[in-house]
Amino acid sequence: MVRSLALCLLLVACGSSPPPPATHAHFEAIQRQEARQDELERSVLEGPCPQAAADADESCAAAARVCEISEGVDDRDAALRCERARERCEGHRASARRCHE
Repeated sequence: MVRSLALCLLLVACGSSPPPPATHAHFEAIQRQEARQDELERSVLEGPCPQAAADADESCAAAARVCEISEGVDDRDAALRCERARERCEGHRASARRCHE
């Protein structure tokens, strides 16, 4: 029983195809989300508190979209851009915490 389950799992893992390579359209979509993070940055860093917190959340949503795109393709640059977008999200959230101090 255990052996057949292991074989089944192995076949499923081996049978799945790798994600497709990234296309120009993927990178355009990533760039739109990065631009959105750029647009939000000043508000997050210097804006009034209620708006800064909301914009930090929106920045993190943009980062999530970058990562969703990058996880669907096989491209190292896309993966790095996901990491950077997540780091920016965390930085924006940290900056918005000034409102709670």
